[in-house]
Amino acid sequence: MSQFRQISEFARFSLGGYRRQVSIILLLILIGSILESCSLLAMIPLLKLIGTNHGAAQSSIQLPWIGSISLGWLLTAMLCLMVFQALVSRRRLLLMTRTMQQAVDDIRMRLFTAIGYGRWSLVANMRGSDLNHALSNDVDRIQVAVFSLMSFGQNIIWLTLYGLLSTLISWQMTLFAMTVGAATLFGLYPVRRKIARHAQSMSNSLQERQYVAFEFITGMKIAKAFNSEPYYLQRLDRLLETLRVGTVEFARLTSNSTALFQLASGAAAALFVYVAYAVIALPLPQLMTMLLLFMRLAPRFNALQSTLQQLLLCLPGYENVARLLRIFTAEQNRTAGPERVQMPLLTRHVRFDRVSITHHGADTPTIANLDLELPAGKIIALVGPSGAGKSTIADMLMGLLDPSEGQILVDGVNLAQDDRQWRSQIAYMPQDVFLLHDSIATNLRIGKADASDEELWNALDAANARQFVGALPQGLDTVVGDRGSRLSGGERQRIALARALLRHPRLLILDEATSALDMDAQTKIETAIAGLRGHITILAIAHTASLVALADIIVHLDRGRVVQVRTNNAVKDEDVVAAAE
Repeated sequence: MSQFRQISEFARFSLGGYRRQVSIILLLILIGSILESCSLLAMIPLLKLIGTNHGAAQSSIQLPWIGSISLGWLLTAMLCLMVFQALVSRRRLLLMTRTMQQAVDDIRMRLFTAIGYGRWSLVANMRGSDLNHALSNDVDRIQVAVFSLMSFGQNIIWLTLYGLLSTLISWQMTLFAMTVGAATLFGLYPVRRKIARHAQSMSNSLQERQYVAFEFITGMKIAKAFNSEPYYLQRLDRLLETLRVGTVEFARLTSNSTALFQLASGAAAALFVYVAYAVIALPLPQLMTMLLLFMRLAPRFNALQSTLQQLLLCLPGYENVARLLRIFTAEQNRTAGPERVQMPLLTRHVRFDRVSITHHGADTPTIANLDLELPAGKIIALVGPSGAGKSTIADMLMGLLDPSEGQILVDGVNLAQDDRQWRSQIAYMPQDVFLLHDSIATNLRIGKADASDEELWNALDAANARQFVGALPQGLDTVVGDRGSRLSGGERQRIALARALLRHPRLLILDEATSALDMDAQTKIETAIAGLRGHITILAIAHTASLVALADIIVHLDRGRVVQVRTNNAVKDEDVVAAAE
């Protein structure tokens, strides 16, 4: 893709929704440039006055369309022009900053929303650090690119206006200056192409740096337990060295282009003065004004090159964000039917109707031709060896994974009609509890944002957690630490169960919720679960015999297939064996 096409697409992507603001910014740039141009033009009569009437008490000069003007009035007019220019420049800068920030915030929210509402299967197949990198680093680079884009447009306007202004004085010298600048800019195209290739390599290294740091922080406890810190430190050090070399290479490329522009500008300035004075014989006032204009033109060409280089360095961030937006938006559109069906409240049963699913990259289905009915109001235990498909069934039941074949019916309605609406009836409690580094109250209100304190205590009571929370010095305001590190495993699970029950779900899914707990903690959780019998439907992925003993129905799975379904009047030996596997 050509650099021009890349930049055009980026402009539409980032500023397409801000055409009015961009138009005003361009107008302010134009007005500011005109005011500065008028100030420069005023140098001609000023130099004539100084050169011809030095020491005169009433110096004046005749100007076209204006008439006679004195030195005092001329200086006053120049001062007014500079004041107006400063006010316009201030207004332009504020509007540019506000527009740029709004545009970047909009991009960040679009990406955050697309990921948040995207299919779980997409999120699960991506590294969390890559998504975090896109939302933070890549969007920050887009902000730099937007600023560079605006600066590029500003320099184009200035170049155009200065060129028109200098044409009024000498079109020959204007043509000379513009030709030298354009030729130098065009000659540096190979440098910009190298920078574009270099930028993609640096973008990949930045992404990997984020991944290593994220992986280390997330798994720091394991890393310390295995004394693996040197492994991560070496990986990060290698990446930092790659980035350091890349940064130096970018500095080398940009410094080379800047040096070339400075050399070309210096040589052109010397030749400019010689030709203007010795060949064209411009009068001194016009020559001085043209020289001032040339000194304005030359840095603008250099600024064009600099902004293009910075823009190309940041474009890979835009391309990654745009790619993720396309992927997640396409998945949203794929599931958004023209007419949504109102999902019924679960009152009868959930039925898996000949459901099969094959995970991405797998040769064989994880779940094959599943026919299973989950009656409402019952406790159903899924048991079986690891890899039997228990968690996959739970993910499909939540609408996070789509069956490859068949359908899942809630009281006869396919949950694929509106899986988000269906999830409003569900609460989920995994083995690895997610808790914020915040208060117990804040963590509970993830389940229901507007819950009152009374509702929180009622949920804690139902989860058999009121007693231990009430005994804490700060009660609901107790900060639980990162991922609940200040609580025991059983306490974390009971907080998670209370959060789930705060939603008043029709269906509660427990994914090995008690398998990592000691006997006392298991008993407290299971007591709370037993108290919910008949009030809500509970699907429990179970590896403990005591939890299986609570179930009304036990479903045995093996290699993605149901091998046995039985009602549970008493725990049988084979149930204990299946739960222990």
